[in-house]
Amino acid sequence: MDTQRSKSRDFKRAKAARILLSVALMRALTFSSLGLLALCTACTVTNNSGEPGSGTTGTASAADTAHSDTVATRAMHPSLSAQDYGDGSGVHVYAAWLDDNGRWLQTSGGDVAEAARDSQAPEVLFVESDVPGKVHYTTTFPSIGAAQNIGIGLTRPSGKVSAPGSTAIVGAPFLIVTTLPLTIQQGDKIAIEVSPPPAPDTVGDGDSWQLTASGACIQDFMASSVSIPGAKERSTLLDANGRFVFDTARLSNAGSTTCDVTIMVKHLHYSQLDPAYGSAAAGLELLYADAPLKDGDVDRTYAVEGLQARAVHTTFRF
Repeated sequence: MDTQRSKSRDFKRAKAARILLSVALMRALTFSSLGLLALCTACTVTNNSGEPGSGTTGTASAADTAHSDTVATRAMHPSLSAQDYGDGSGVHVYAAWLDDNGRWLQTSGGDVAEAARDSQAPEVLFVESDVPGKVHYTTTFPSIGAAQNIGIGLTRPSGKVSAPGSTAIVGAPFLIVTTLPLTIQQGDKIAIEVSPPPAPDTVGDGDSWQLTASGACIQDFMASSVSIPGAKERSTLLDANGRFVFDTARLSNAGSTTCDVTIMVKHLHYSQLDPAYGSAAAGLELLYADAPLKDGDVDRTYAVEGLQARAVHTTFRF
């Protein structure tokens, strides 16, 4: 159990860093802090019981939470994701449900939060609370050398509507095969090759790639293979060989002139919620607005995230 907790803490740090990269470019969009599971950027993880399916909530504040058995499925607004950072810790599943008033839901009255990998039997998620009142549920599956479908569902007792049909699609693993220079400086253009190379985006499949960079001396940077409303950086630059071209001239100074930077390549897939739900957690659809939509789906929310991500590090100088 200590190992499980340690992995969870390590993953939350990585997740917090990942979200910090995205939030800076999204500030032009008005987010609801209650509606964003992802906005935990300085988390101290508390496994309140550490036991799967315990149903306890530890430090959660009653003012910020509600019991799930008092809320109709249609009035629930979930945040669902499955992420693999290639660090050997596995595929991490996170789920949270909010009600119409922005309260975080604790499973109760026979409601069970579950996740299942491909066609395997579901596992009950265990509860965590990063900060008082913000309750979410998590588990970890082993990484495999192929894409995975992770179903994340809410099973409810007889007489209530269950919602088993939300699937996070985690793409196949990839590697960054480029060895970066020990130091790069503004104006350099760095070609970053991944293996296997990214397939061309297909409009409507919810698939996209991102290149992000973060460090103490730069403003968080993100570029995406599809347009993100409100963001300054609207596209990655792929060369004829399918390599990501990281143009450091696009970086902005954040104070100091030299720092260690983390460059991350992300393969994301966004899929739709189970139709039993009302919508995604407030504001979450904005974070996921870069998912290409199929014709006729403009009013449907692609709010289930699947992620494969890999990182490299170097020193940057202005």
